[in-house]
Amino acid sequence: MASPDELGPLSDDWGPRGQDRQKERRPRRLGIFHLGLLAALVFAIAFAAAPWFAFRAMRSAAQNQDIQALGELVDYSAVRGGLRAQIRPTPAAQIPAPNIWQDPLGAMRRALAQPITAQPQDDNYLSPNALARMADGLPPLGPAVKQGPYRLPRLIYWDPRRCRIGVENPNDPSKLTVLTFARVGLFDWKLVRIALPQPGQG
Repeated sequence: MASPDELGPLSDDWGPRGQDRQKERRPRRLGIFHLGLLAALVFAIAFAAAPWFAFRAMRSAAQNQDIQALGELVDYSAVRGGLRAQIRPTPAAQIPAPNIWQDPLGAMRRALAQPITAQPQDDNYLSPNALARMADGLPPLGPAVKQGPYRLPRLIYWDPRRCRIGVENPNDPSKLTVLTFARVGLFDWKLVRIALPQPGQG
């Protein structure tokens, strides 16, 4: 049988010095575990809160007329498509005009009485000022109004790919503007849809 001197450094693991080393390693392992747990917690919080930061950044960029920042935070094509269906009446909702052959007098009265109204321009709803107003729950267009107390936005829906944030009109809390953000990167989100309050809402 080999003597302790022949075993050399391996014998230290079974002696008093080896036990001391094991005691020193335990706090170090616990420290690494706690550090990893903390990092995972910070990652989860940052991932979940990323849409909120995107909303705040978009609102701030719109208020400061930062076109470049808005280009990184807003998917203009997607938002324009969603707004177009809301600001322009659908053909099914329009009352059919009288047929000039079946009701010539009715067609003439309609032509004379109905004013010609310009269709709202989609891009007017996507200007920085309009985006800032909608981010505050206000109508995108119109004269400046005296605002009531600012109401914090509320989370309506969240999943790892999509998030909806609702903003109440400070002058009429029953009217809610909903902004939808979609994830485009690990922590990057973009505004892809704005749902305006319904005409009869409130």
